[in-house]
Amino acid sequence: MTFEEGVKLVEKCLLVLLYHDRSSINKFQIAKITTEGAVIYPPYSLKTYWGFSAFENPSKGAVGSW
Repeated sequence: MTFEEGVKLVEKCLLVLLYHDRSSINKFQIAKITTEGAVIYPPYSLKTYWGFSAFENPSKGAVGSW
């Protein structure tokens, strides 16, 4: 897996976590550490979409929800 592929995979995972916990902050920072040294990339936000109908009433139809 290349570094770019790894970043895309991490971003996909972070997006799932961000949607799961809507009170978290959508700002991330990636660092690459090799034997040659460390590179810290600037912080950035992921593109999100909060207009899904499931977000309007997330407990609707959920058995045993709070």
